[in-house]
Amino acid sequence: MLGLEYLLAFVKVLFNIAFAIVTAVPFHFVWVRLAPKFFGFLPKIWINISYWELAGVLLLSMFIGEIIQRLTPKFVNVSQVNSK
Repeated sequence: MLGLEYLLAFVKVLFNIAFAIVTAVPFHFVWVRLAPKFFGFLPKIWINISYWELAGVLLLSMFIGEIIQRLTPKFVNVSQVNSK
C-alpha cells in the first residue's frame, strides 16, 4: 500500500504541472495585451514576463498553497453516524 501512496502523490504533482501550464495560457495572453496599457508604471521586466516564468509562478503558488493547507489546523470536523 505504501507504493500506491507515492504513486498517487506523483500523479497529483503531474496534474498540478499540467494545470499550471494550461492555466498560464490565458493569463499570459491577457497580461501581454493589458499590462502595457494599464500597468505602464511597472518596470519593463514585469511587463514583459515570459510564458514559462508565469507558468512557474502559478506552479509555485499551487505548491505553497498545498503546504499552507497541510499546516493549518482543521477548524470544522463533521461526522455522521447512522443508527437504527
